Amino acid sequence: MAGWRRRVSRWWLDDLFGPRHEVRFALRIGARLAWLRFRLWLRRPRGMGLRRHWPKPVALALVGIFVPLGIATILSLLFPQEARGVVAAFHRLFTDAQAPRLEWREAAQILLLLIGVPSAFLLWLFRDLNVNATLDNQRKDVNLKEFQEIQMRAAGAIDEKFPAAARETLQIAALHQMRAFLRGEYGKSFQRPAFELLRARLVASAEATGSSIVGNWLQDWRERFRRLEGRDVTRAVIEMKREIAGARRKLRPCAIAAAEQTILSEEWEAVLRGGLPLAGSAFDRIQLGRKTVLSGASFVDCRFRLARLRYVHLERAELSGAYMEGAYLRGAHLEQAAFFYAYLEYASFVGANLDRALLQGASAAGARFTSASLRFATLSDADLRGVSFSNADLRGADFRDAELAGASLRGARLEGAKLADQDASLVGNCTGATFDAATEFAFDWSSLPESECEAARQPWIAKGMKRV
Repeated sequence: MAGWRRRVSRWWLDDLFGPRHEVRFALRIGARLAWLRFRLWLRRPRGMGLRRHWPKPVALALVGIFVPLGIATILSLLFPQEARGVVAAFHRLFTDAQAPRLEWREAAQILLLLIGVPSAFLLWLFRDLNVNATLDNQRKDVNLKEFQEIQMRAAGAIDEKFPAAARETLQIAALHQMRAFLRGEYGKSFQRPAFELLRARLVASAEATGSSIVGNWLQDWRERFRRLEGRDVTRAVIEMKREIAGARRKLRPCAIAAAEQTILSEEWEAVLRGGLPLAGSAFDRIQLGRKTVLSGASFVDCRFRLARLRYVHLERAELSGAYMEGAYLRGAHLEQAAFFYAYLEYASFVGANLDRALLQGASAAGARFTSASLRFATLSDADLRGVSFSNADLRGADFRDAELAGASLRGARLEGAKLADQDASLVGNCTGATFDAATEFAFDWSSLPESECEAARQPWIAKGMKRV
């Protein structure tokens, strides 16, 4: 039974809506994005204005119903004969067309009951809304003064007469107070300044903890790496991995930076999906979990160095020029994500899904795509030297003009992949990798005679590849 379900699931995801069919795959990803956004919409608080006003109208409506009923009950007990007369008058009004007209007192009572109470309710509601608007304007002035004070403390402008530990504690408390402003609970006018303060603090914290040193070292490393060939490439990749791993261990502890990371991790929806300008922001060492939905978000030129983004939803995300060196994206959903000219050195995409992702021109030396799915991904012109594609699904992937020196393709599936202009002697371990007749090992593959195609395959077969 389990095998039957597995076959149906494979047919549904690989053949019917798989990345082989671009339009249907885009439809599948679009449907997933719509579902994820709907779930986010359900979790988002709505109708705050209505929630603020509904208790009073409901209370007034209940009063308008139960008070007249209570008074009518008391009067009917105290004056039973008169009560019967009023009931008879109402009965004549609605049933006997030939009955005499009601007296003015009876008509006034009816008008008061049917018109006066609703009119009073509408007038009260209008007055309540107007008073609340006035109070909101008054609160803005109070909130502005409060925000300015919190902002100063969150930025670290605290009196030097306090001990260093007390100043640090006050700054952390102020940063957490900024969360309400980040969420927009005090209005949109405070949300952008609160975000800009947090963004500036994240840059300062990267300097304080030492995570920015990784970026500075990698800039020099890339300049040297471009000129290397042969075994020097492998040594340089090992050096880079060792340097990044060492930098992670040498990060300086900082309580303020830890508080900022906590705020960023818990308020990710307000910060990363709040319509704020994120381009160029520093999110180094951010930690986000599997419930984080950032599908379709734009993170152009943002920094995610040493970040932990396990199982994060980043379908169709714009990550062009992003700095993700040493990031950990195990199991992340990155279908149709764009990594144009991004920096992915030593990033871990173990088990991630990058079907139809665009990594053109990306610098991914030493990155790990072990067991990842990159079906029909575009990796042309990318620097993939020393990359691990062990057991990865690379069916239909485009490697034309990519740098694959020292890359491991052990156990990878390369059916239908485009490996034209690649030198098999430069590629690393290819043991157990598979290819088929559609795998292109040269340009104009479809027009080449079978003898030339077989000659082009031989160097790869000698490296351990198998035809399937």
